[in-house]
Amino acid sequence: MPTGRYVIIKIPAPGQEQLALVRYEKEYGILVGLNHPNIIKVIDFSNRFPYLVLEYIDGENALTAYKNRSVPLDESYAYLLQLHGVIKYLHRQRIIHRDIKPSNILIEKHSKRAVLVDFETSRSINDIDNIKIYSGDYSPPELLNGHSDYFTDTYSLSKVAIFMLSNKSPTEKITLYHRLSYLMEEDYTKRSNYVDEILSILPKKPLLYFYQEGIVNKLYPLNEEGLKIGRGNVCEIKIDDINAYIDEVHAFIKKENETYIIYDNNSVNGLWVFDMGSYVRVQKHILGNNDILSFGWNSRSGPYMNLRVFI
Repeated sequence: MPTGRYVIIKIPAPGQEQLALVRYEKEYGILVGLNHPNIIKVIDFSNRFPYLVLEYIDGENALTAYKNRSVPLDESYAYLLQLHGVIKYLHRQRIIHRDIKPSNILIEKHSKRAVLVDFETSRSINDIDNIKIYSGDYSPPELLNGHSDYFTDTYSLSKVAIFMLSNKSPTEKITLYHRLSYLMEEDYTKRSNYVDEILSILPKKPLLYFYQEGIVNKLYPLNEEGLKIGRGNVCEIKIDDINAYIDEVHAFIKKENETYIIYDNNSVNGLWVFDMGSYVRVQKHILGNNDILSFGWNSRSGPYMNLRVFI
């Protein structure tokens, strides 16, 4: 039955059907067991005439995004925080991606969601396949010998971090490289397995990331005392919304019993939470890591001002 949504359909080149069947079946087998907002969703698979149906992401890959414009530092940090979270999730599921690189990271246009794609070469830590893989500078040396483990993804993510933070000053870039060098050792026995090591170069959580094109693209620390968010001068997070869709005090956040709760301040356009594939208007919401909210939403244009939570 038609759903009215766009999808991506992978089909093989002529004469490559058998090879594609093996690759699509493997990718489907990995993706169908995963559920994370920063992982591409699989929808269908056929082993007759092989094809693989995937979620459509309205955006571009990170390689193209960073070539086409100067990406603000806070936006890059928001991507890396998301990538850290998704790779940590994969490793908890005992999955190694093995091909993390900018062209395999899609950036969703309206939300700045970073989505990891291309799981054809991924494997369960329990399945030893000895496949030799090479993906340019983002591939660690052990992949050429058919060896991989969690430290393989840690190496690649560190390389992605250097790529995404390349607009730092020369001195800052040298410092960044030195701080990550132990995660990019050519000898994997000297490298860390733990993706949490990447957090040493990122802003400390808890953080809020606000995005609306032409208005705000910034990370804000979430403090213990709580804060007000809106256009007014009384707000700790003051957003200069030229369209005035955001109220003077649109919402406020309090810390209660070790949790952060956001409250709508009777705003005109509302506080919305992205839940199970759609936005739902709420009066309050307990904030969790990687939550997506919006100040304002309508059925024609979708979310107005996106807020992503890192806790």
